[in-house]
Amino acid sequence: DAGFKARPLPESLRVSNIPPPAEILNQIKFISTREDIIELFDASDANGNGFLSLAEIDRIVVERYPSFNHKKPLFRAYISGDKDSSGFIERKEYFQFLKMAKYYYHLWMVFSAGTLEDDSGRLTLEGLEWIASSLDIPSDTVSQTFTDMDKNNGKIVLFDEFCNWMVVNRPEWAIEYHPVPKRQLAGSQPFKARGIPEGLLEGTKQSQVVAPLTEILEMVTLEASREEAIKTFDATDVNGNGILSLAEIDKIVVEQYPQFNYKKPLFRAYKTGDQDGSGFIGRDEYFNFLKTVKYYNHLWTAYSCGTVEYEDRLDLEGLKWVATEIGIKGDISTVFDDMDTNKGGYVLFGEFSNWMITNQPEWAVKGHNLGKRELQVYTSFRALSVPKAVANSNGTPSISPPDEILERINLEKTKEEIIETFNATDNNDNGYLSLAEIDKVVVESFPEFNHKKALLRAFHAADRDNTGYIERNEYFKFLKMVKYYTKLWLCFKEEADEDDRLTLEALESLAPEILVDNPDEVFTEMDRNKGGIVLFEEFCYWMITNRPEHGV
Repeated sequence: DAGFKARPLPESLRVSNIPPPAEILNQIKFISTREDIIELFDASDANGNGFLSLAEIDRIVVERYPSFNHKKPLFRAYISGDKDSSGFIERKEYFQFLKMAKYYYHLWMVFSAGTLEDDSGRLTLEGLEWIASSLDIPSDTVSQTFTDMDKNNGKIVLFDEFCNWMVVNRPEWAIEYHPVPKRQLAGSQPFKARGIPEGLLEGTKQSQVVAPLTEILEMVTLEASREEAIKTFDATDVNGNGILSLAEIDKIVVEQYPQFNYKKPLFRAYKTGDQDGSGFIGRDEYFNFLKTVKYYNHLWTAYSCGTVEYEDRLDLEGLKWVATEIGIKGDISTVFDDMDTNKGGYVLFGEFSNWMITNQPEWAVKGHNLGKRELQVYTSFRALSVPKAVANSNGTPSISPPDEILERINLEKTKEEIIETFNATDNNDNGYLSLAEIDKVVVESFPEFNHKKALLRAFHAADRDNTGYIERNEYFKFLKMVKYYTKLWLCFKEEADEDDRLTLEALESLAPEILVDNPDEVFTEMDRNKGGIVLFEEFCYWMITNRPEHGV
């Protein structure tokens, strides 16, 4: 076993990740053998491509390792184990990943013992004092230790900060499980309204989120009472750890609140509620989160009424269509310019929401009946470009094959048949599919394209506004991209090693197939990050730039 290599967490998680050293992980034991554990991986990897997504990992943990089913330590182990930020855990990483999951679970149990029920995984100084003796922290150094842990100076310690300190200062502590009594107070704390973390959603073509004020949300009514709403949370939070992921939230909305099941307002409300960038909504946040979802859905209704079918981008004519209904007075062109903060020539939903919350905050407290804008002629499918924000972890820009190349790619199914596969998966007909839903479509309807790295690359290229969804009008061209990248992937894998990397010798073997006469020079050009090996994204970049027809 080559040993686990550390990788930094995404910047959105704010706190750098310091994983436990390989020599520490090697001391962690399982009752099952490595072979038995890998067999479990293979049983879950139905198509045998050697990758598991977070959802698949989560299902394995829920079914086979329920004691590890705590979202924050599981997510931390998953991010640490996903070395190339592909969104998947590979077969060769899986055994070490489970050791990490066990290690972080041990840290989570002592960390959560020091938090109060409604703290949502945030450790105060009093909480650290509660668990200090269990961590062999002398009582006279607890205050300084708290300051050392609190790297972002937020006056509370996040689980990531706690883990980093423990890995550096007490690395062997979490090899074994340590029972620690849970901190308790006489009464539970009331729900606390909170603001938006600084920098949320920057770099996604949307301006910084402007959240509805607490006094505005208090005016939003739900059919369910707070107690009834919390029951839906608890029913989904099967292990009682007080947090739900986006996928779990999505499931609740689909089953319990289908009237709110529109991905962009749901995603925006979710990002607003995910205070620490961990990817979860806490139990104490949930009722206000549902109010925020309802509020954004009212905004979405107005916004979508002004957009052309399947476009979800508001132009000046669209704003004029809804202006009177949403209370805009004065020159509409001036308002449009104010909304269009990124000066892209149209207004995104995030920009529309920000303007409405700032200028007409009470409008979305309740729903409004607006007429849908209609055109006589359906807007044709437009070729998409890749957002600047989409780049690879090694800095290689993500580029798409040219339109004239994609037009030459043929799919076995007609455009109408392909759109039917989209519609069959898009159960609520809102025109969006997530990566998990796309993966399901590909596995069931296009198994020949089921190669995760090629699929993920096409998905990011097609996700223009970086929301995490593919829209109906992008879908046909997206599948052509998948076929294109699949061709490049199969070519790449002919000579790549088990870590999916090309050496110079491998490129020399591949050279005749990709029409390269000078492999030494081409290898240097491909290796953009000068790492001494060529990654798949680097290979794609060079091929699209220099051999674009190869993927046809």
